[in-house]
Amino acid sequence: GRALDEMGARTQALSAYDQALAIIDKQDGGGERKATILYRIGRSLNRQKRNEEALERLQQAMRIDTQLFGKQHPNVARDAFAIGCTLADMRDTVVAMGHLTLALDIYENTVGKNDARARKVRLRLEELSSR
Repeated sequence: GRALDEMGARTQALSAYDQALAIIDKQDGGGERKATILYRIGRSLNRQKRNEEALERLQQAMRIDTQLFGKQHPNVARDAFAIGCTLADMRDTVVAMGHLTLALDIYENTVGKNDARARKVRLRLEELSSR
């Protein structure tokens, strides 16, 4: 799915991701793998401007990651960042900034302020603040 998504073959990527979810669900329910696939589906849907669907999948991923790892984990930050970006695309700037701030706080507390992920979130927050 990921390779197809990166090539721009979004419909085929979503189909591959759905197949992966079905396999994961049959095996063990998925846990972290399921959250990662849901995250990737959400990002792919966001790239297609299917933001409502994207938001639903990203929120599912965040719920799973939070259950597995707690609130202070880079996977939760990854999900919060993606949710924030999706909300920003939907013009819900205030709520988007809340998710982006959460992502930044988690990244800074877990991987450090100079980590590339923290810098990326900081840039997005600055971009939204200047709107």
